[in-house]
Amino acid sequence: MPFPFEVSFEAVEADLDTFVDAVFGSLHSDFLTMPKGEGFVEYPVFERGYEVLKRATRGFRDLTPETVIDAVYKAPIAFIVLRTVLTDAGVTFRKTGRAERVAGFDQAPDFIVPDEFNPQVVIEAKIAEDDGTARDKVTRVQHLGNLAREGRPPAAPPRFEVVACIAGRGFRIRREDMKKLLLATRGKVFTTQNIDRLIDGTRLVEFRTPRTP
Repeated sequence: MPFPFEVSFEAVEADLDTFVDAVFGSLHSDFLTMPKGEGFVEYPVFERGYEVLKRATRGFRDLTPETVIDAVYKAPIAFIVLRTVLTDAGVTFRKTGRAERVAGFDQAPDFIVPDEFNPQVVIEAKIAEDDGTARDKVTRVQHLGNLAREGRPPAAPPRFEVVACIAGRGFRIRREDMKKLLLATRGKVFTTQNIDRLIDGTRLVEFRTPRTP
């Protein structure tokens, strides 16, 4: 069974259920297969800290020392959550923060290629172990898909390509959400099983640096 990024969007549209099965077959829970060392934090523990931090900072809009300390007193793991977010996403956040203003995005995408001034490929990435988190990401990707086609004639290609890189059992719960994801990305949905084909399966191939002979 081919993956949706291996065929035309017309083929994906014509047989959505088959390609939903293809994506579902390549999804698994990284939290079930990840090696667990001494410092491993179980997902429910991390998630609780994330939710406490989010509420204390009003959705991360009020990241003052007082609000963060309040969250840490309520759930000490919130400090690890904040450190993880800042370590893993700090550079991307600084770059894409400008993208909201320059490219018209109302929220910063995870990755923009080649840059925020001329977006050609926009990538959203998410690990979701519950359907609520997965559904939120699907809605986000749908919005980006609509933005890419805004003001374009029906037969014209989108202004930029929208790509989803997903993992986790949360994306396997609702078939209708996966259909929406496939339509919003025009079939450009990748999982950990086939992420090595991301460049060749999308317009990222156009930005590949030629190999030196």
